[in-house]
Amino acid sequence: MADQKDLDLVARANIDDASRKLQTLQKQYEQLITLQDRLAKKGANNNFTISSRDQVNLSNTAGNYQASLNDVNSMQQQYGSSIDRARSNYGNTDNIKDAQYVYTKLTNAIEKATFQMGYNPSNGTIRPGDSFNQVQGYRTTSSSAFRTYNDPSYEENRQNSMSEMRSNLRSLSREINNISRSTSTTAGRVKNTIRSGHITSERYDEYNTNFGTTQDSVKGYRTSVNTSIDQYNARRESLQAEIDSINKSQASGKFSTGSLSSDAAYKAANQSQIDEINKVVNKLKDLNNTLDSTDSTISSSKGHLKGSVEGDNATVSKDPYRNSFA
Repeated sequence: MADQKDLDLVARANIDDASRKLQTLQKQYEQLITLQDRLAKKGANNNFTISSRDQVNLSNTAGNYQASLNDVNSMQQQYGSSIDRARSNYGNTDNIKDAQYVYTKLTNAIEKATFQMGYNPSNGTIRPGDSFNQVQGYRTTSSSAFRTYNDPSYEENRQNSMSEMRSNLRSLSREINNISRSTSTTAGRVKNTIRSGHITSERYDEYNTNFGTTQDSVKGYRTSVNTSIDQYNARRESLQAEIDSINKSQASGKFSTGSLSSDAAYKAANQSQIDEINKVVNKLKDLNNTLDSTDSTISSSKGHLKGSVEGDNATVSKDPYRNSFA
């Protein structure tokens, strides 16, 4: 016999409640299609680029629709099993007929969603289609992405990480550029000395000591720069792995609900962090180029000086007895 819970459910069959759920579902479907089409047009007119907020809104709209659809599916399954048990014991009572009416409306909505959005009732996933996927694949501008993700701890960690990166970049830039300028100045002085045709031993030793010290500094800064690049690349890969996981989930037809705390918002925030990291890494690579140029200047100037003073065709005389610098 049907238990009391089944009978109560059938008796409480609420056509109005089901209608409200179905109206909400239809409204969310229309919102999703409208937004999808608007963003498709917007991206096509903007080099296939939309804002990160647009991307988040599209995913969240899909997530809200999916959640409502799963709610309708759950209600349909609940009514179906209860009706079957009640009918087997009581036949088609008025309450059962009302419940059957609700069940039919819910079933029709699910079948419609299966056709329109590739809904799979067994696992709750949706497959919105090619147009939706195309918009999901658009490039995004992420300047305001962090304002789309509402998590104080995430934002605090992001700010600390970005602050550390920028501070490290400023420090390395200042010191490496100082070395570059100092090396250029020394190279200029060497050229002037060679043109003069003579040099004191003290000045010669000073130049060589300066070259050796600077080359050691270049090696040290190159290690610091490369260590920072490796560290930031590892952070970027970690963020990208989280994005890939969300992309995989969405590709399987699963979208999270919410607005400022959804997977889509988290994905956009991560992408914005990656963009910032890329900028810092590119500037660090520029500093490596500066170090390469500085090292090349040192080697060239050092070799030119040695050849001019000690080579077979020396053009600069070295006075070991002069006490003043040339």
